[in-house]
Amino acid sequence: MEWYYVLEGRQAGPVDNSEVKNLAITGVVQPNTLVWHKGLDHWQPAEQAAPALFSGMGAGAASASFTAPAALPESQPTVAAAPVRQGRGIMVWQKIAAGVLTAVLVVGVIGMLLPSGMRGGISGFQFRIVASTAFVLVALAAGAHTFRYHHWIFAAVVLCWLGDYYLGTGSFIPGLTAFLLGHVALIMAFFQFEIDKRWLVYGLIAAVLIGLTAVFLLMPHIRPSERIPVILYTLVIAGMVGVAVGAWAARASFLVLSGAVLFYFSDLCVAIERYLDLAFRVRYVGLPMYYAGVVLLALSVLTFPEEREG
Repeated sequence: MEWYYVLEGRQAGPVDNSEVKNLAITGVVQPNTLVWHKGLDHWQPAEQAAPALFSGMGAGAASASFTAPAALPESQPTVAAAPVRQGRGIMVWQKIAAGVLTAVLVVGVIGMLLPSGMRGGISGFQFRIVASTAFVLVALAAGAHTFRYHHWIFAAVVLCWLGDYYLGTGSFIPGLTAFLLGHVALIMAFFQFEIDKRWLVYGLIAAVLIGLTAVFLLMPHIRPSERIPVILYTLVIAGMVGVAVGAWAARASFLVLSGAVLFYFSDLCVAIERYLDLAFRVRYVGLPMYYAGVVLLALSVLTFPEEREG
């Protein structure tokens, strides 16, 4: 029997029966430590998944009386496959709440894109705050509180909320800074997965080339005071995409990759609209991409600690 457990906010394991006994003896695995093995529907506290581990008067007695559950038939999901379908045990209310909040987000985005005369007296900024608050609440509803990945994702969406607020009030540099820190938080989140370094490099090179090409073309239109921040921001978002590609190649959820890529291209759309006077309003593409990307990243909380089936 192979066991997985949570250590300092990260998934650890697998360990065999004797190792999990030793971990209980040494206090690494506590009664409330989340554990999982093949056959469990979701992550459970160790005292619930293996009560015999802690049934004695002391650690030694608990170890002596512990007998691992019988292995299930091979037809059961593999360790790699099970978490993506069952993971931490997604509750019905989480799905409903995430769905309702995503619908609120869509309403907010539509409100931002409507002509001012069709908004019923509500400003585009107010619709922006509604939509951005919705993706923060989606992350909370999805359960962004147990693992480090969750914490970093929640930090990222809160920073995005701040970025939306500052940009909505015309404060470009504070808004850019908030989004830059949000991308750094996403990078830290993605590093909670295993990373395929080769694919990280591939993704990074592609994102840097695309981003710097866009900056080069826009450079004559960028204010001198904003050029260095824009270049720095471009490199950071390219790094975010590179790490997301590496995490996805190493079996992270497709929500991670798709959310990161949508977020990246939405940033390029923001730059194009800010610095070029185009007849076509790029925001009709960029805003939906941005909010779709962030809500997918918020929903990715539901898939960690998990891997997609390969």
